[in-house]
Amino acid sequence: MKMYRKSALEQYSSIDIETKTSTYSPQQLISLLFDKGCLLIRQSVESLKSDDKDTFNDSTTHALQIILSLRGVLDMDGGGELAKSLYESYTAIAASLFKAKTD
Repeated sequence: MKMYRKSALEQYSSIDIETKTSTYSPQQLISLLFDKGCLLIRQSVESLKSDDKDTFNDSTTHALQIILSLRGVLDMDGGGELAKSLYESYTAIAASLFKAKTD
């Protein structure tokens, strides 16, 4: 039976994620996720321009996961109009990403 050890990079990455999630507020984590989603969408557009289908597929899939996750954590009961507006925005973004992936 072979035992696998995490590479130093993988170990560092998991420590970095654990550090961020334990030291950042929920609002900061949401902001980081949103920023990452925006970055992935820009990456999708650029990869589409350069006809890099693999990068396009990977970045749109990851962006879609983030946007749906952001939509899923909205406080629809206590969030009022802002939560409704964000829900609609996230839904529109997710629909556009899904359409782009399937066209």
